[in-house]
Amino acid sequence: MVRIEAMATRYTKVRDEPAPKEDVPTSGQGTELVLTVPGEQKSRDFSFLIPLFGLSAAQSIARSLISFYRKRAPKTRDGDHLIVCRAFRWMAAAPSLAHFWEETLAKNGRVSEEGWQDAINIWAAYFKAQENLAKRSIAQDLFAFCRCIEHVASAGLLPRVTRPRMPPGYRRASRKRKSLAEVSMNGADGDVDSVTRTLREGILAGEEDSQSFLNTLRDTNVTNCSSIDDLIKAIQHLNAYRLQAIRDIAETAFLKWSAVFDEGQALARQGDDVSWLIVQALQADRDRRYQLIDAAFPPWDLQQSKANFARYIRDIWGSLCPTEITFGDRPTFRRLMIRFGGRDVVKAWLAAHEDAVAGAVLMYLVDSGANVSTALSLPPNFEQPSDEPGHVRISAQKDRPIYKAIVDTFLIDDPSVQASTVQALRKLKEMTAPFRERDPSLGDRLFVQRFFESPAAANSDFVKNRMTYLLRLHPQLSKVPLRPNHIRSSVLLDATLNLEGGIVAARAIGDHEGYGVTEGYTMKWPTRLVYLKMISDFQTRLQIVIIYNIPGAIESLGITPDQAEELYKTAVRTGLGFSCRDPKAGARPGTHAGEICTQIEDCTRCHMILFQATAENVADIILFRDHLLSHQDEWQAQREERWNQVWLPYLALCFVVMEKIRRSPHATLIRTGEQLAAEWKASGYQFSPLF
Repeated sequence: MVRIEAMATRYTKVRDEPAPKEDVPTSGQGTELVLTVPGEQKSRDFSFLIPLFGLSAAQSIARSLISFYRKRAPKTRDGDHLIVCRAFRWMAAAPSLAHFWEETLAKNGRVSEEGWQDAINIWAAYFKAQENLAKRSIAQDLFAFCRCIEHVASAGLLPRVTRPRMPPGYRRASRKRKSLAEVSMNGADGDVDSVTRTLREGILAGEEDSQSFLNTLRDTNVTNCSSIDDLIKAIQHLNAYRLQAIRDIAETAFLKWSAVFDEGQALARQGDDVSWLIVQALQADRDRRYQLIDAAFPPWDLQQSKANFARYIRDIWGSLCPTEITFGDRPTFRRLMIRFGGRDVVKAWLAAHEDAVAGAVLMYLVDSGANVSTALSLPPNFEQPSDEPGHVRISAQKDRPIYKAIVDTFLIDDPSVQASTVQALRKLKEMTAPFRERDPSLGDRLFVQRFFESPAAANSDFVKNRMTYLLRLHPQLSKVPLRPNHIRSSVLLDATLNLEGGIVAARAIGDHEGYGVTEGYTMKWPTRLVYLKMISDFQTRLQIVIIYNIPGAIESLGITPDQAEELYKTAVRTGLGFSCRDPKAGARPGTHAGEICTQIEDCTRCHMILFQATAENVADIILFRDHLLSHQDEWQAQREERWNQVWLPYLALCFVVMEKIRRSPHATLIRTGEQLAAEWKASGYQFSPLF
C-alpha cells in the first residue's frame, strides 16, 4: 500500500489531469467491487469500472485483471493496477469520450471496437504529452496498461485493438541489459595496464559501457591483453565461463535433490502404516508417547524408521513434510529430523526441494536464453513432439501481447552434460506434482516451490535468491552479484561473438521480431570492438591492394616484403578458394584496365583465375563445393539457365581442383583443409546468399 501511495504522489505532481466530471462518479456510485489476488492479502478496488461497464461486465473484467496480476511478479502488481486505475478514471472523465461510455453502459458493457480504439488512442496521446516524465517511464506505463487490457481482450471481454505508438526514441533512454561479463566484485584488485594501453591506442576507452567490462577483467586478473583480438577473446571466454559455471552448479544441485527424491519414493514404498501409532502417541502421556514413537520409528533400525516416516508423510500429509508445529509435538519432531538427516532432506523425499526447482530454472535459462518471466511461465505440459529425432519442443509464453508463444527445440539426451534440460524438467514435473495437488490454483505452473509452509509459484525473487545461495561456495563467483536476468543477455552475446558480430543467431535464440530488439542485448562494447577490428582489417587490406604495385610505397609505410606478401594474399582471397592474378588487368569483356574487376560470375572462363595450394584455400573450396551441392536441386528448379551458366561450372571446377590436389605433392593439404573446414562450420561459418 505504501508503494501505491508513493507512486500516486509522483503521478499527481507531474500530470495535470482533468478533474472527474460530476456525473461520472469514480467510486461506482456507492457499489464496491473489491477483489484479491490468490495468495495475497492485499485487496484491490475495481469500483471505477462499474459506472463505465455496468456491474456484471465490470465484475468479469475485474476477475480477468486479477488472473493477469496473479501471473505477474508481486512487486509489479501494484504498478500495473495503479496505471489501470488512472487510465480508466481519466478516460471516464474525458468529455470527448462521454458519449462512448453512455453507449457502452446502455449495451450492458458491450464495447464497440472503433470506440474502444479511439478511447485508447486519446488517453495515450494525452499520456505521451506529459513533458515532465521520461520517455522510458511513459513507455513502461503504456506497455503495462496494454498488457493488462490485452489479457482482458484475450478472454473476449474487450475488443482487440492496436497498441498506441510508443514515444519516439524511448529505447535510447533505457539501460542495456547487463551480461555476466559486465558484473564485477566491489573493491577487487587487478592489473589491466596492458588493456587500457590497448584501448588508448585504439581510441576505445571512452565507450559508455567499456568500464564495466574492464572492471570485470580487472577482477579476474586478466593479463597479456596486448591487442584488440586478445581483449575480445578474454571477454568472450569470461562470458562463456560464467554461463557454464552457472549451469554446472544448477545441474549439480538438481541432481543432488533429485537423488534424494528418488530415495524418498523408494522409502515410502517400503514403509509400514504407522499413522495410527502416531495418533495414539500424540494423545498419550510422556512415557507412553515415547514408547509409541519408538514402535513407529524403531531407533535400532534407521532404514525402517525412515521408510515408515516417508510413508506417513505420503499417506497423511499428501507428500508435504509437516513442520514441528503442524506435527503436534515439537521435541519429538526435532529428534526425528536429527535422526533422519534434517528436515531439509526429509521434505525433499517426496516433493521438490527449492534448490532443485531453482536449478531446473537456471538450466533452462542457460540452454534456451529465455527471459526469466518466460521460463517461469512454463506449464506442466510443456512438451510438444518434434520432427527432429531425439528432440522435443518446449513451449512457454512470452510476456507480450496476447502472451506470445515461445517454442524451442531441445535435445532429449545430451551426452555433453549429466542431465539435459528436457530430462530435468520431466523429473521436476514429477517432483512438484504434490504442490499442485495441494493448491489447484498452481495447476498451470511447472516451477512451484515450498520454501515456506504453503506451496507457491516460483517468481524472479525466488530464483535470484536461490542462485545467490547456490553460488556461495564457488571460488570465483561467490562474491560476484550475478542475477538470473544477466543470463539471457550473456547467451545472446555469446552467440554474437561466436559469429564475429553477426546477430542472426542471437535474434533466432531471442525470438525477436526485429533486429533492433536483439541489438539491445548484443550491441555491447565487445561486439563494437569486433566491428571496429573488421573495419581496421578492411582498411589495411584495401591499402595493400592499392599500393602493392606502386614502387617504393610498401617500404615507405615500414612494411617488409614478407609482410606485404602475406597481407596481399589475405586481401585478394575471395573465400571461394580461387584468386585472381591481376584484378585490374581488364581481361574480361566489360572491364577496363586499371579498374578492379567485379565479374565473379565469369571467373571460370577467365585465364586470370588462380588457385594457390594452401590449407585455407582448400578449406574454402570444400565449403564452396558443399554449399553448391546443398542448393543444387533448389537452384536448378528455380533458375535452371543461371545454374547451368554460372554455378555448375564452378561446381565442376571444385571437383577438378580437389582431384588435382589429391594427385599432386600437396595431397596432405586435403586432410588439413577438411579439418579446417569442419572447424569453420562448427563456429557458424556460412556463405552469404549466392543465388
